[in-house]
Amino acid sequence: MVAIADRRRRERLALRCPVRLSRSLSGVLMEVEVRNLSSDGLYCVAATPLDARETIRGSLRLPAGGRPSVLRFRARVVRVESRTEGGFGIGLAFDDYELTTEGD
Repeated sequence: MVAIADRRRRERLALRCPVRLSRSLSGVLMEVEVRNLSSDGLYCVAATPLDARETIRGSLRLPAGGRPSVLRFRARVVRVESRTEGGFGIGLAFDDYELTTEGD
């Protein structure tokens, strides 16, 4: 069996945590679960789909040794897939992000 080359350019961190997304045009908030994260974007699972190429804003609290860090981002939806387990897998590519220590 021949392995298929991974198209990812950045290492991904396996992560399971909730994040709240805001749809830029409507402002509607939705809760999703992040499954992995890289410096280029993230993959999450949601109960409802997002539109391809839609712009999303979000904030993700990352655990750390001292004070937790907060990743605030603006991203584009680059992939939406229906999951056999239910829900939708959504790939987001970061357009911009800022990582701060909580409380800053």
